Amino acid sequence: MNNRSRIVLLGLFAVLVAVWGASASLPLARSDDQANRRASEDEQKPAPALFDVDEAAARIRDRQRESPAPREGGRNPFEYARATATARPAAAAPALPPAEALGPPPAPPPPLFTLSGIADKTGADGAVVRIAVISGLGQLFFAKAGDPVTARYTVSAITTDAVELRDVTTGETLRLALQ
Repeated sequence: MNNRSRIVLLGLFAVLVAVWGASASLPLARSDDQANRRASEDEQKPAPALFDVDEAAARIRDRQRESPAPREGGRNPFEYARATATARPAAAAPALPPAEALGPPPAPPPPLFTLSGIADKTGADGAVVRIAVISGLGQLFFAKAGDPVTARYTVSAITTDAVELRDVTTGETLRLALQ
């Protein structure tokens, strides 16, 4: 194909694109029949009614008359009432032992932790560092030896199949094993 035929084809393509673009930008003309039909449909539609406040208020009042009346003398959950004289007096409470006899209050139970896994990581200096994956209290903890796990526990040791957590408050050791 020579240059002359390429130029003719390119010119023909440009004319086709110009005609297509011009036809796409023109609005579509409606026939007179369509315009007349559309005008008659618009005339047949009723005009939108405005909201009548008085009528709506009358409907609400009618519905209120039909609803049941509230009961009188019922319980009011928002009012505090003292015990009446008709209530029986409470029995005398037994004497409690002195606080010293009970001893110190028991420590709260340890939180539920589970050992999910143990990973070995080789550092830049070639040393192997073990990282424990501990799940508990709705969280996952990634901890090395010496790292805190919550405010109460720290990781004291990590072996190949277990982790020891030291309780900061009592000094007790909690051992978690892989399951």
